[in-house]
Amino acid sequence: MTSYRGAPPPEDPPAPALEVRDVHAYYGNSHVLQGVDLEVARGEAVTLLGRNGAGKTTTISAIVGFIRPRRGRVRVLGRDVTGCAPHVIARAGIALVPQGRRVFGDLTVRENLTLTARSGGGWDLARVLELFPGLARRLDSLGDQLSGGEQQMLAIGRALMRDPEVLLLDEPSEGLAPKLVDEIREALLRLRESGLSLLLVEQNLALATAVGQRIYVMNKGTVVFSGTPAALAAEPDVESRYLGI
Repeated sequence: MTSYRGAPPPEDPPAPALEVRDVHAYYGNSHVLQGVDLEVARGEAVTLLGRNGAGKTTTISAIVGFIRPRRGRVRVLGRDVTGCAPHVIARAGIALVPQGRRVFGDLTVRENLTLTARSGGGWDLARVLELFPGLARRLDSLGDQLSGGEQQMLAIGRALMRDPEVLLLDEPSEGLAPKLVDEIREALLRLRESGLSLLLVEQNLALATAVGQRIYVMNKGTVVFSGTPAALAAEPDVESRYLGI
């Protein structure tokens, strides 16, 4: 038995909720992701910013298994899931709110929420409806009868019903009126306060900096900035060069 004098050796810090290291990904011969590095700590909200074509959605696709990285590693809570099938990555703790919402239009709100729910988790129907009380009044409405904002709330609620360790959101403000964007922002802030790890992909700078505790900026398949919202605000050249502001 090994004995120690004085204080015991320090424990290793817990693995990040999500870790992406030197990820390279291609569409055909097009080298889209060129060594992407990013990390989401447990309970942290991180935002990925960039113009259209910067590689944000491709990064999400590489994380969730829609495309297989040719190089690099993706880890969820320390578990290597690089190149695994999407259902395996989902079981490891990743849930995606996809760009364009993609709710099931011919199913009711209730059916959308309960179809892929994970039993015994921290998120159930009652908790989702507490986060989005407007959905409680539409439980028997079909998905294609909802407004764009309601569909976005439904898409987020459906992902939460998977009781994820990390929630990925791809452009949740896209196509929404400012009032609805404010509602989405408040919901994401509540999720952040609950301790859920978030990776938010956005072009809306105000939403991104309100929700994200750290910011990554992408351009042409690489990360060109990493820091806090305050650090980003202190570098207007980054905003003007890579975000079009």
